[in-house]
Amino acid sequence: MRLTVLLGALLLALAPGRARAHGRPIQVDQLRFDPDAPDRLVLQTTFGLAVSEDLGASWRWVCAAVYRADPVLEDPAIALTAGRVIMGTFSGAASAPPPLCEWDLPEGPARDVYVVDVTADPTTPGRAWAVASDGRVPDRVLLSDDAGRSWSAVGPPI
Repeated sequence: MRLTVLLGALLLALAPGRARAHGRPIQVDQLRFDPDAPDRLVLQTTFGLAVSEDLGASWRWVCAAVYRADPVLEDPAIALTAGRVIMGTFSGAASAPPPLCEWDLPEGPARDVYVVDVTADPTTPGRAWAVASDGRVPDRVLLSDDAGRSWSAVGPPI
């Protein structure tokens, strides 16, 4: 009986068919190195984040729902600075410290807008730059000096 069940399960697993996930092929879009933790790597993928704390020897997954992104539609930009990951999503600039389970989406100009791109400033730890657009008015350049915990608009809209 057990052998029959095992063979049946094996045949079902090997049977031709179409895989159904969230509908997109697996793809790695960005790889970021943490300037504050040289062994930490973060991959932004079409199914969430893959994080390694040991220079790629092992990996763990961070689900896209945790940082409020839609993996069917979004490929968020990511930056690492001052021990935090900052992510530009359709909802704004979210940030989190390891283990990336609690994400902040601060009030201000980086909330309820599409953060098109985000980058860590290589000259100043904790500083990040972003470009935000709500699709109705000109885009804004944003600045954070506290690793994404708060943001301010810089200069006139572009």
